[in-house]
Amino acid sequence: MASEPGNFFAANKLFGIIQGNTIEPKLLYEIKPGVPARPGIVSTVRGMGDTLYSWIHYHLASGFCRLYIYFDDPEEAVSFKSDAPDLASDLRVVIVSCDSEYRDSCRLLGHWHRLGKFIEEEVQARQELNAQHALGQAVADGVTWLL
Repeated sequence: MASEPGNFFAANKLFGIIQGNTIEPKLLYEIKPGVPARPGIVSTVRGMGDTLYSWIHYHLASGFCRLYIYFDDPEEAVSFKSDAPDLASDLRVVIVSCDSEYRDSCRLLGHWHRLGKFIEEEVQARQELNAQHALGQAVADGVTWLL
């Protein structure tokens, strides 16, 4: 697959080869010559329980370099950190507790003027603000593609 000049994301593909019970991530394309893709994921979660652990392991094994996880319920973030200290301390896993302090900081985001009035009732408004927040962090972390 050839990439058009200037279209850095057209050729960005990850491919996993299943070997036994593990997935070997293989980078098939670069975002531009000599620059490997550094994909990340942003997700707003609530009530995932133990499913979250397998979700994290799967995406890390698939080659994602950063997982930005926004806990819609701040108590779940506290539980996650105490129940899974190995994952919570992994630098590839960024945990954000969506508490009142975080919500206040969202007022500085560009989309707040449009979404702020819906933040308490609409999960989609919170998801969009969380994605905008994660995008700023992803740029600082060198992530080249955010899902």
